Amino acid sequence: MPVTKRSHIHYPLYLEVGSYKFEVIHRFIYLGSNVNCNNDISEEIHKSILAANRCFHGLRKHLRSYLTSRNTKTLMYKVLIRPVLTYASETWTLSEANERRLGLFERKVLRCIFGAKQENGIWRKRYNHELYGLLKIQIL
Repeated sequence: MPVTKRSHIHYPLYLEVGSYKFEVIHRFIYLGSNVNCNNDISEEIHKSILAANRCFHGLRKHLRSYLTSRNTKTLMYKVLIRPVLTYASETWTLSEANERRLGLFERKVLRCIFGAKQENGIWRKRYNHELYGLLKIQIL
């Protein structure tokens, strides 16, 4: 349920503990992470994907270059792009939709790194299982 003024109309504006009075808030940023009362991290994941996408587009020229080896491209992905995407991910509770969005971004980067595949003179995009297989080979 999204946070709205109406859904919190019956909650107190202040919380009193002894002689202290604390304002009740429903959303705040802590160490760069967006914390809200519904524990909805969709906005946080969207922000992380946007930041990683900026990093990806900054490196795109190098990731598409034939002069850069696949090992170097994979290393660039693991060291420069993936940490931006997964910053503060220890606190995330993923739904299937958010997990799908993160996987979609990862496959977009991997398709840029590994390129298309030619079969019988016809070029096609690599399948997901091929991408992850190539990534495992590059890690070893």
